[in-house]
Amino acid sequence: MKLIPRKRLDIGVADLLAGLALCGEARDGASAAAAAEAVFGGASREACMACFSVRSAFDLALQAMELKPGDEVLMSAFNIPHMAELVRLRGALPVPVDLDPETMAPRWAQLQAAITPRTRAIVVAHLFGARFDVSRGVALASERGLFFVEDAAQAFAHDDWRGHPDADISLFSFGALKTATALGSGVAIVREPELLARMRRLNADYPQRTNLSFARKLLKYLVLRVLAVPRVYGAAAAMSTTLRMDFDATINAVTRSFRGSDLRASLRWRPAPAQLGLMRRRLERPGGSRVLARTLAGARVGRALPASLTLLGGEGDKHAHWLFPVLCEQPEQLISHLRRAGFDATRGGTILSPIRNGERVASQVEDIFKRIVYLPVDGHLSQGELTDLMAQLDAFAFSVEADTLGTQALLAWSPARNGSAAG
Repeated sequence: MKLIPRKRLDIGVADLLAGLALCGEARDGASAAAAAEAVFGGASREACMACFSVRSAFDLALQAMELKPGDEVLMSAFNIPHMAELVRLRGALPVPVDLDPETMAPRWAQLQAAITPRTRAIVVAHLFGARFDVSRGVALASERGLFFVEDAAQAFAHDDWRGHPDADISLFSFGALKTATALGSGVAIVREPELLARMRRLNADYPQRTNLSFARKLLKYLVLRVLAVPRVYGAAAAMSTTLRMDFDATINAVTRSFRGSDLRASLRWRPAPAQLGLMRRRLERPGGSRVLARTLAGARVGRALPASLTLLGGEGDKHAHWLFPVLCEQPEQLISHLRRAGFDATRGGTILSPIRNGERVASQVEDIFKRIVYLPVDGHLSQGELTDLMAQLDAFAFSVEADTLGTQALLAWSPARNGSAAG
């Protein structure tokens, strides 16, 4: 069975083989990091810092901010779980701020109202490949003497955008599923010099991953690149069903970046020189056409969505559709329908989830999490596959509507309603 994967790697075999070749080069990590920073940062290279991952950069920032137990960090209420966990590991409290589903920007009035004397930082995330103007948050942080962290891990689009020029920190990811992936690593642009100096000192004390460890990762992703071929992927899904394995959980586990019970220990590394070299190679080579293909595919499906499905963040600025999430009242039924038709949709529970702090929850985000489905929309889809996907979405919407109308008609007709009695 042909099954279109939920998310295909933005890297080809040639780059994976080039990464393996880099593993054979003897180069020190400092020079490799400086070279990657120079390519990414351009004129702002002095503010750039290459890190093991965005999580690692955020952990460094929290240490450099010297957060204390009881301090509060206001955060976009939808993010990868580790971001809130890192705040908690400092003894501080993550405070969820609800989001506008149309742009996935924070509810700025709610954010402002949530600031207390214990607030130390504001963390705002651009989600799904869309961007929004964070100027209001930057200005608010400046007025209140708070750090402003812009999480742009999902927003890189092979252009010259490097975050808001007045954000204290802007974070970019080149993790396994990201645009221009280097199978890990990230870049922090730290515009506050003293904060950058503290982060560099902390990072310098971390051990460095070896090229050998990175070579093993490259070999793993060469295998996953083959697995992403739709007929191979479909065969793997069928085998999982036969073996009574949870295919969704298996795929999430295989692509998970960090495992183990000690999160900080898994993050406090410097990337291997070969990985930094691969990141530099990916940044130096043009990738705009791949992003454009993905953007056009997302825009086409977004315009054709049936009324019963809503594209999350569809009104965001310069939407590059890194992910394609929709809201659906019957998420599990939609997933089953699409998988039978050859499209691997998912709830994506390990990708993003609500940030909670006891009774402090974000109601809009909680509702999003209950209804979200990620569709396999990307630039790899042929025009025929896109047409088929849209037809399947229409068919699902029609079947749901028909079932609803049938149920309503059945409820409307009953012996009592029609003036008759049983027997």
